[in-house]
Amino acid sequence: MRQINYLVVHCTATPPTATVEAIKKYWKEVKGWGDTPGYHYLIHRDGEIEELLDESKISYGAYGHNPECVHISYIGGIDENGKPLDNRTSAQKQYGKVNGWQTEYYENGKLKKETKYKDGIIELVKDYDENGNLIK
Repeated sequence: MRQINYLVVHCTATPPTATVEAIKKYWKEVKGWGDTPGYHYLIHRDGEIEELLDESKISYGAYGHNPECVHISYIGGIDENGKPLDNRTSAQKQYGKVNGWQTEYYENGKLKKETKYKDGIIELVKDYDENGNLIK
């Protein structure tokens, strides 16, 4: 099993109406990634978490850091004009409370840390103690 050091949270940078099929087609045809997705998990508008890639495999979510990351993304992140917009649904915002996946970031069902990826840097956004209480 590979060493997971980061759980990186993304948006798909698509309108919230984008389909999983359209996102996969973009990765394959535009990015040239074949059948390897950019994320391990995708959060649908209704909060359903869909596994796109087993955590034992490396995805293409954060260049230069992928071997040590698990990537999760919500569908959305831009408006119909391509402008950045936090258009997550309340169900998508609850992802940290869902135990639909298990990574090194979870202990007894509690999130231990959360990071974000921007401009080639992984930054700790939230850190949790052993009881799941936010410490940063």
